[in-house]
Amino acid sequence: QLAQGSSDARQSGDALVLAGSLCLSLGRIEQGERLLRTAIATHPAVRGAHTYMGLAALQRNEIRTAEREFQAELAADPNYLPASEGLGQVRYRQQNWEEAVNLLVASRTTSPAALYMLTDSYFHLGRAQDARLTAEVGAAYVSNHPEIAQSFAALLHQYGEVALAER
Repeated sequence: QLAQGSSDARQSGDALVLAGSLCLSLGRIEQGERLLRTAIATHPAVRGAHTYMGLAALQRNEIRTAEREFQAELAADPNYLPASEGLGQVRYRQQNWEEAVNLLVASRTTSPAALYMLTDSYFHLGRAQDARLTAEVGAAYVSNHPEIAQSFAALLHQYGEVALAER
């Protein structure tokens, strides 16, 4: 059995996180989560396992579970950007606009969906200039995501940013 602090445990944990994340991306959710739980058991501080568990929970709309997972990741590594982005998405769904903005900005996200959430959060806070700038950045990333591009356009129309929406 691997000692939890050993280099072998870390490598095994990293491999399990990779395998678990691949399973999640292929829609094999139960298998992916099982691998991620095993990664955590093998090496509790393994990077990314809690984040992927949080993302899976978000997909099921299990906001409290997702929040716990992202917070566990950030407790182990406060600078882990994907966990900051995930927690920012949680705060967005909770309509905690200020904290959503802080976390999404800190995550340095380029995810079209997260940039949409950031833009919307800025609008909710009355920070239209920041929202417009974020929407401009988002436009660079949505070309392969027509559904998010449409959501961006609708959001911009909603806030009277017609010229920007049409670009």
